[in-house]
Amino acid sequence: MTLRPLVLVSLLSLASSAGFASDLALTLPPGEAILISSSEQAKPKSYASTTELCKSFSAWLSTNRSGWSRYLATMPSQGMHVQAGELRFQFNKDSVIVRTKNGLFQKHIEPKTYTFLTQ
Repeated sequence: MTLRPLVLVSLLSLASSAGFASDLALTLPPGEAILISSSEQAKPKSYASTTELCKSFSAWLSTNRSGWSRYLATMPSQGMHVQAGELRFQFNKDSVIVRTKNGLFQKHIEPKTYTFLTQ
């Protein structure tokens, strides 16, 4: 293998893992409740899958599949936490971080797009 293809393969490998924007197919587990908590709450609140909040969150996931990038730091503790099955979301001001079985991902968002979670 010459040096040029080796460099190209290395760059492509680095680009795929370095946090470039990608799509995530995030869905709520069928029939599973979600838990919402924040640093201001003593106990997490549980919402059944049939509630309007769960339906709104599922719709939010559908419209926010693109624009995710790898998050290479430890999840901060502040913000609002949403647990849905194995998925763990953390909303903090203009970003959301999600922990999946494939790692951590981050997306920049408008805070007004997730205000339904605070009601």
